[in-house]
Amino acid sequence: MPSLPGVTYSVSDESVAGTTSEGEVVGVSEGETTVEVNYEGQIAEVNVVVLPSPPPVANEPGSAEEGERRLGLGTPYPNPASRTVTVPFALRKPQQVRLRVIDLLGREVAVLVNRETPAGSHTARLDANRLPSGLYLIVFETAGTVEARKLTILR
Repeated sequence: MPSLPGVTYSVSDESVAGTTSEGEVVGVSEGETTVEVNYEGQIAEVNVVVLPSPPPVANEPGSAEEGERRLGLGTPYPNPASRTVTVPFALRKPQQVRLRVIDLLGREVAVLVNRETPAGSHTARLDANRLPSGLYLIVFETAGTVEARKLTILR
């Protein structure tokens, strides 16, 4: 019986409205839909349907997979920033990408990407040394998509 250490579960008890239990999965019998669960020292067998985990919609800034699993514009980091900012983005298919930085008056202060870009995960870098302190928007544009993220520059 393979073990799944650290895998957690959450079960809503439909017989008692609003009741939710959480715990750790201790083991799974291969090919079966029964999971042995240890919850607060009590072990129970629970029938489950195991589905693959969907990819997260965003990764935490600084994580190893930053920007690799989310389609579109990721979260720029560090934020707030004073020097170099990394801007992750990912594409499902090759397409024209325009990635720019604008100030709150709508003035374009930098163009990070303006080209046909292959499918996959990418990062762009912004040299924030030449920008004054303030709030900016990073604008990601592709055919039919416009996304923006806030960026704070501090000196």
